[in-house]
Amino acid sequence: AVVRFCYSINQAVIDDAPPAQLAYHLQQLTPVFQENFDIISVLQAGFIGVWGEWYYTANYGNEGNLSPTDWENRRQVVYQLLNALPTSRKIQLRTPNFKRVIMDRTTPVTPGEAHTDVAVARIGHHNDCFLASDDDFGTYIDKAVEYPYLQDETLYVPQGGETCNPNPPRSDCPTALTELSELHYTYLNSGYHPNVLQSWKDQGCFDEIEVSLGYRLVGTVSSLPAQVGIGSNDIVGLTVTNMGWSAPLNYRSAQLMIRHSITSEEHDSPIEVNIDLRTWVPGDHNVDLTLVVPSSASAGEYSVYLRLPDGEISLQSIPEYNIVMENLADTSDPSRRLNLLGTIIAV
Repeated sequence: AVVRFCYSINQAVIDDAPPAQLAYHLQQLTPVFQENFDIISVLQAGFIGVWGEWYYTANYGNEGNLSPTDWENRRQVVYQLLNALPTSRKIQLRTPNFKRVIMDRTTPVTPGEAHTDVAVARIGHHNDCFLASDDDFGTYIDKAVEYPYLQDETLYVPQGGETCNPNPPRSDCPTALTELSELHYTYLNSGYHPNVLQSWKDQGCFDEIEVSLGYRLVGTVSSLPAQVGIGSNDIVGLTVTNMGWSAPLNYRSAQLMIRHSITSEEHDSPIEVNIDLRTWVPGDHNVDLTLVVPSSASAGEYSVYLRLPDGEISLQSIPEYNIVMENLADTSDPSRRLNLLGTIIAV
């Protein structure tokens, strides 16, 4: 789930909690976040201002007129949110300038910082007026600076949002496809703005947007041993092409599993701790997987499957959370959401 809290959804009611009260509310919410973080994809910062968009606000600098104290209060909210969540989860801010000022840094997350516990690697972006005007209704201050920044940042932190206003030709398909791809969008609100979404359907790009948001994985088996000795292991080579616009948001790894063609006995290989799907950004990735045939395995033919389970232990056994590659889905038992790589003979 993409989660956001706000105190008002009516621009005529500019009502949010003062800093001390908001800190108390976050303290109350912390155990809820900690208990349910496994089903939170990302937490939008929210809380401040109407719709939680940090603009029309009673206590944190209204309509963009921020004092040093307002900036410090906003900075405290960001760190309170980061501390309320497990370090495996990220938050999103409404404009790139918010992150750049609050982090006191204008350079994007580096590959070395990506997916670590440092604050800059745990803060992404959401644009709730995508393509709505030249500056997306105040989302951007200087696109010549902020676009290159986001192009680099969003390889490693989440970018999402929604449309809020028809604005042709900027909101038409050509610009939409370019910016969604270049800024590595993971998601968009599927219910708003209806006129913009309908224009994409009318112009023929809606389906492409729908399948390209986030990750879209295609796998090609580059090497699969014909035989593996019982009690031994071998390497399975796989080329993964991410045809989507971004990598998976949260940590998950990979695991091979074999199933006997006659007895249906199954054996799991160890989880590949050195594989992190968050690094599978758009493009090609060569992956080596260890296939283990334990000494307890029966001889004979086995189907070889790739599991891409959720990274959280609480969800790893639930098939609905498995990622299935576009071309490798096991159609013999789709409910298990496994990727079929081929067959081997255990000898």
